[in-house]
Order: sequence, then structure tokens, then C-alpha cells
Amino acid sequence: MSSSDSKPSATSTTVNSSTPTKPVSSISTSSNSLSKPLSSSTDAKPKTTVSLNKQPSVPVATKNQIPLKHDTQKTSSLSSSKSKPPLDPKLSRSSSKSVKTSLISKSSSPSSPPVDKDIPNLPADRPVKGIDPVFAVAELTNEEFPVKTLDEIMSIRKEICANTGGAIGNTPLVLLNSIGKGLPGKIAVKLEYMNPAGSVKDRVGYAMIDDAEKKGLIEPGKTVLIEATSGNMGIALAFVARIKGYKLILCMPASMSVERRSLLKAYGAEVVLTDPATAVKGALQRANELKAAIPNAHILNQFGNPANVQAHYKTTGPEVWEQTNGKVDIVCFGVGSGGTLSGVGKYLKEKKPSVEVFPVEPFESSVINGLPHSPHKIQGMGTGFIPEILDKTLFSEALRVHSDDAIAMAKRLATEEAILGGISSGANVCAAVQLATRPENEGKLIVTNINSFGERYLSTTLYSDIREAAEKLKMMSLDESLEISQKYVAKE
Repeated sequence: MSSSDSKPSATSTTVNSSTPTKPVSSISTSSNSLSKPLSSSTDAKPKTTVSLNKQPSVPVATKNQIPLKHDTQKTSSLSSSKSKPPLDPKLSRSSSKSVKTSLISKSSSPSSPPVDKDIPNLPADRPVKGIDPVFAVAELTNEEFPVKTLDEIMSIRKEICANTGGAIGNTPLVLLNSIGKGLPGKIAVKLEYMNPAGSVKDRVGYAMIDDAEKKGLIEPGKTVLIEATSGNMGIALAFVARIKGYKLILCMPASMSVERRSLLKAYGAEVVLTDPATAVKGALQRANELKAAIPNAHILNQFGNPANVQAHYKTTGPEVWEQTNGKVDIVCFGVGSGGTLSGVGKYLKEKKPSVEVFPVEPFESSVINGLPHSPHKIQGMGTGFIPEILDKTLFSEALRVHSDDAIAMAKRLATEEAILGGISSGANVCAAVQLATRPENEGKLIVTNINSFGERYLSTTLYSDIREAAEKLKMMSLDESLEISQKYVAKE
């Protein structure tokens, strides 16, 4: 890893080129309803099949593939593609004739391409969880990705949960159709904002409190929980603390959004703000000072708690494996506490050793790459230190994403994919795009997270301009209403 920073770059100085490229050639899946188990009965709906044989294509620098501001490697590769022929029009979404691809079922005919024997099929009687693991190398339309009906979507969870903790996990995995269009690799994102308290940290908050209870370290109504957080972990802990009956004090840098503070207060937690110049380190110090002064206080310590890793090893990792039917090739996750990357990476590498794992960190605070910490705008990652639980044996390269690029990508996710995520979610997708652009990742499936819901970032630089415009809205006459409506309709 580099120890100097002479010029902005989108990647680290260490590149892992040892993993052989193996394009995905077939998929085992089913087109049955989400509410039904996979079945081989004769009266089931007929399954369609799709050949994933790729037609030669090269990335084209369309408006959906504008090089990231600080991604010099991507800029170079895209600019050099101008002299190459465009994508086959048959693969274009704008073509009047959609590509007639199909999905290879487990009961494929003898003429169907063989299923990759390196990846075992899921048991035929296992109920489908989440979104069907359907993807193909060719550009696809809704004809190949049928939209689920409301009844099918709502039938995923049929049981009554004992409390809101029972609604954690089993979040959908969704392909990026616009942002990923034309790239050699495919990108799928896990919508972690669909957890009950709105972020990926719900998994960890519940796991850490449950683990501490089982070890006899804490007791509802007696123990006061204290934690340092940049926001999402604090919200998750406040959510679980309210379920289980704990008082909770959260220490966080004053630079975190007002929405975060409001949510913590809404759940009944106490909030202590610290100097933003000291980042999360300052919040950690304050938490330890409070623990020393408050009787029966306990710090869960997300940055050093193995239960953090286990939460993702037991839930997120298996969900990704099932939802992709074992076809996941690469995962990349922003590093805050390091739990997601360590837990998911460990599980997937045990199932499929060829899976590549990439941590993501702010360009301005690339401590994993051996560079110094400086302030950045990506809340939830880039704490300024390498977390104790981060498993550094899982990766050989850490990707760097500039705050401005993360913000721009988060906005694109909303306008192009209808995914309203936060700034760290934009950073994750920036990193996934970097990986999907690399020629050696052609045909590979890359998975990352949408960490939290964008609504908690309305006061930040991500959506401050929209918030200000919304605040200036006033009651209008019919003529004024028609004027702005006509401008809106005419806008391309």
C-alpha cells in the first residue's frame, strides 16, 4: 500500500490480479412466485430459459457512464473506447426488438448449456427468499425480469413477528439497470434500508445486545448502554434498546446530520455531540469517559465486538449466497466498523474461495491504504483508524472513493434507479462501478450494499439544495400552477 498521495486516484496502489477471470456461462434459478417453494412438479408454471452466451461488446461512454471525477483509470479506459465499434444494437435497451434471452432452469433440457459444477445448486425444496437470483450478461428488459405483483411481494413474510426485531434481514437484492448498463461486469445492490430502523446496522445492533445479554454482561432496566457512533449504528442500537428496555447514551461527532440526531431522540436515546475535528476517535474517548463516571454502564464497542462480524456471517452472507444462487463473484463494502466486509467476506469465501473482497474507504481518509486521515463527507465510513475487527486477510486491495463522487452517485441512484440511498451507499456503488469497468471482471457479478435510506440525509450536502428549494415553495394560483407544470412536463 502506498504511503504517499501525489495525485487523486480511484484505486489503491496494490492490485490483485491473481484471480483468474471466469465469465458466468449459466445460471440455475426459477421463475416461480416468491411465496412458493421451488418445485419440479408437472403442473407448475413453465420455466423459461436464457442463454447467457455473450455477444462481443465494449463499454461505451454514455451519459450513464460518465467517468467519476477522481477515477483516472476509468477515464482512460472509456476515452480509449471511442475508436471501438458501439454496442451491438440488438443488446440496446432503446432497440425496438428486445433480446430474446432466457433463464436456465434446474430441469434444463439436454441441449441446454451445462451448469457450473463448481457451484452446487440450492435444494429444490428450499423456499425462495428475497428477489429471484436472475441475471444475464446481455442487456435485459422487463420481459426477462418480470415485475412482481403486489401480492407476490407481500407474501414473502407471512408470519407475525414477536416484535420489530423479527423484521430485521432478508432484504432484497436488486440489479442496477441504468448505472450498470454497458459495463463488462454486472452490479447488484442489497437494499439494507428496508430493515425496520432503516439501515444495515439493524443487524449488528440486535446481535451485539443479544450477545451481551447471553453472556450476562448487561441486563434490561439495570444496565446503561453507551456507544460511539457516526449515526446509523446509534439509530439501530436506539431501536433495539427501546425493544428490550435499555437506557442508551450515544456519542457522535457534531458533523453528523440533524436527521440522525432527531431519529436517536425519537427512539428515546440521549445524544452527546463531540468535536468533529476528532472524528469518531473523539466520540470513543467521550464514551469511555462517561462509562467511568456512570454506574452500571456498558460499552458494546462495534469496532472491536466479534458479534458485529457474526451478524453478517450468519445473515447477510447467506442471503447474498442464496439470492445470487451462488453466482456472486465479487463483493465490495465501505468500511466503518468493518463488520459487513469481514462477516460477508468470510462466509462467501468459505462457500466459494474464488470470491473477491474489496473494502471501500473515502479518498480523503484512506488509512487502509496507509494514507493519513482528513475530513470527508461520507458519513458512516472512514473513521480515521483501522477497526480491530476488520479481517485484513480477506483482501489485497482497498478501493478509494472521493466524497464528491459518492454524493454524485447517490443522486444518480435516486434519479436513474429509484433507489434513495445515503452518501456511503453512493460510495459503495462508485467502487462497484470501478470494479465492473475492469476488463478482467467481464461477465462477473458484483454485489454491494445500499446502507441506509436517503431521507436521513436531507440536511446534508447530498440533498441540501433540494431541501432549500422545498422550503421556498409557496401556495400558487391556477395560472402559476399551470406554468410550472408545463415547464416540468416539457423538460427532457
